[in-house]
Amino acid sequence: MDERLARALDFSNYQITIETHRKNLESRIKKIRTVYYGNGVFTADLTHISNLNTLVSLGKESDVIIEDTNNNPIMVDSVSALSLKLIEAYNQSLNELIVGSTKINKMRSVKSLMGD
Repeated sequence: MDERLARALDFSNYQITIETHRKNLESRIKKIRTVYYGNGVFTADLTHISNLNTLVSLGKESDVIIEDTNNNPIMVDSVSALSLKLIEAYNQSLNELIVGSTKINKMRSVKSLMGD
């Protein structure tokens, strides 16, 4: 096989591998950010966390109806408990994101070193 063709094929396989790692990382992050509370499914994002913290600061701590990620109304018995779960899930997902991104970036730098 022509050397240029072999290098192009190697690069293509490398790109597919990197993209697969990125998609797997995104999938893990999405799973980590999914929080089940009561009968609802909530996504640990800044919007949900901010809304819950606003309710707590307004003194609405218990028996509050909140829409979950699927737009279902959910009766929340402890707003601060749900907020804490969402914050923990969000922080855990950020930790996973930084570790995964670092691994992907190292893969890219190793490939560029090998290609030269």
